[in-house]
Amino acid sequence: MNQERWTLFLTVLAIVVANLAILGFLVQGQDNRAIAFVILTLIAPLALLMSDISVLCSRYEGNPMSVQEAMASGLPGVATAVGGVPELVVEGVTGLLVHPDDEPALVEALNALICHPDLRLQMAHQARQRAREHFDIRQTVRAYEQLYTQILDK
Repeated sequence: MNQERWTLFLTVLAIVVANLAILGFLVQGQDNRAIAFVILTLIAPLALLMSDISVLCSRYEGNPMSVQEAMASGLPGVATAVGGVPELVVEGVTGLLVHPDDEPALVEALNALICHPDLRLQMAHQARQRAREHFDIRQTVRAYEQLYTQILDK
């Protein structure tokens, strides 16, 4: 079973592009069998800077770094509510969450962010702020230091 479900994503993009006047999408992936995915993986930071929305339509995930990187880059997300994703993306605040098998909901969520730039910008701001507050490595180091101090003080 393919975790990232490229067919679903491309099917959804075809529907969105057919309904809206959009020039194109950048797709980042880890599938090194396709040159386009490898090239975009190599220029991922540039792809994030050139993007307006992050999309993750996986069937299963742990704590996806791609979602954290997108949020840190100020991108609102549309993501499937699997694994640790709902702990990263705050529904309606930093992005939109959908059921992993609900293609119409994925289309609707993408359309909502594409068609409502004010909402997209508000979520982008919130995503970046959440990433700074919760995903910054300095915050993680401080949390581990506090944990170790508590353990050693016992």
